[in-house]
Amino acid sequence: MGCQHQPHAEHSVHLNVTVDCEEIRSHIDVADRIGTLRNITHAFNQGCYDMVLDYGSRAQTDYRYKQFSVLRETSSIFLPDGMLTEYVLESYERGFLTFLLSASHYQLNNPEGSRVELRRLDHEIITPLYNYGEDPINILLGAVMWETLDEPDESRVDWNRLSTQHERHAPVAKFASNRMHAIDAGKGATGPWSIHAVGRFPGGYWDLPFTGST
Repeated sequence: MGCQHQPHAEHSVHLNVTVDCEEIRSHIDVADRIGTLRNITHAFNQGCYDMVLDYGSRAQTDYRYKQFSVLRETSSIFLPDGMLTEYVLESYERGFLTFLLSASHYQLNNPEGSRVELRRLDHEIITPLYNYGEDPINILLGAVMWETLDEPDESRVDWNRLSTQHERHAPVAKFASNRMHAIDAGKGATGPWSIHAVGRFPGGYWDLPFTGST
């Protein structure tokens, strides 16, 4: 099937995506955990779904748990907390990474693989690890993916979770409630979903006064 003729325009797009993917792959260093996570997201945005599944699955396993070392723990007494400890995924990062894997499976026409990752996302949301936390954005992404997979009953569970976010996210809670009522009435989504980010994350300033570094 990969040898079938395609129109020139489609072939050009595919060629560009391949070039972009190889460029991203050349910058991935799995020892650099933050950089790898950033490149996985960049790969998804560029349509490099095979790469997302490859490195995302590895990060999902390797970056999940803390690995303790007597030498590192002893040395950290004299250094800022966490400087010698390898970065581990926060709960919202585990959830978002799982969503990227699910969406990548979907883009590669593997709906069953997408469902498997979405069920893993449900597990990640409630897993009582040391950095446990429920992030409403991941719940929203899960709800949309279940609807995209034509699983309204599954999506209703996530819409129900979002409908309780009244104090912090009132517009989202109202939207989720309306979506629940529509599902109960047997009304499916009227078109493809599109999620937009509004605004920007606040900047961060890190100061270590005792070393004079910024």
